[in-house]
Amino acid sequence: NRTVYLEKMDGVYGFQDKNVRQLWLALALNTSGFREDRKEEYLQELLEYSGKAYSFEVRQKALEYLFSMGVSNTSFVQHLVNACTHHYWRFRDMARAMLDEFVKNEENLERVLSQFSNYSEKEKAYIQRKFQ
Repeated sequence: NRTVYLEKMDGVYGFQDKNVRQLWLALALNTSGFREDRKEEYLQELLEYSGKAYSFEVRQKALEYLFSMGVSNTSFVQHLVNACTHHYWRFRDMARAMLDEFVKNEENLERVLSQFSNYSEKEKAYIQRKFQ
């Protein structure tokens, strides 16, 4: 009955951290046969939540969902690296641990390093310390 519940819960955002909406997006992306034509739109929304326009609570939840789904596109990598330099130490440490796990796959390490020129100076300094 997953599709029935997804239909009923569409548009519900939950608390300030958008907990219900983010879970809904993750389930919608991982439910075969559910709005297949809108999957890219849902992925983009979840990727937006992982960006620096949102609070660390929203970003952390989005990064966790994206990581657990195996997303490794450019936006995810940029948002993850950005989170590794965040001022709030708990969020930063979570992101750094996630990056450590992410780059265990050689292809993902190449993705991180190939985007080096797009990082801020602070992000570049972190990546240089981390991987050189």
